[in-house]
Amino acid sequence: MSNQPNPVNPEALKRASKFGASLGVFAIILFVVLWVLLGKAGAEQIPRLFLSLCVPPAIIGLIVLGYLFYGRSRPRQ
Repeated sequence: MSNQPNPVNPEALKRASKFGASLGVFAIILFVVLWVLLGKAGAEQIPRLFLSLCVPPAIIGLIVLGYLFYGRSRPRQ
C-alpha cells in the first residue's frame, strides 16, 4: 500500500451520489406526472411524449444551475 493521499473526498462523493439519485427519482416522477396530466388534457401522443421527455431534464438543469450560482456566490470559509 502506498502512502499517497486519497484525492477523492468520500463524504463529498456520498453527498453528490445522494443528490444525483434524488434528481433521477424526481425526473421519473415528473415524467409520469406530465404524461398523466397531458393525457387527461387531451394532448396527442407525439407532443405529450416530447414534453414529458424534455421538461424534466430542463428543470433539473435549472436546479443544478441555480445550485452552482448559489454555491459560487457564498464566501468560502
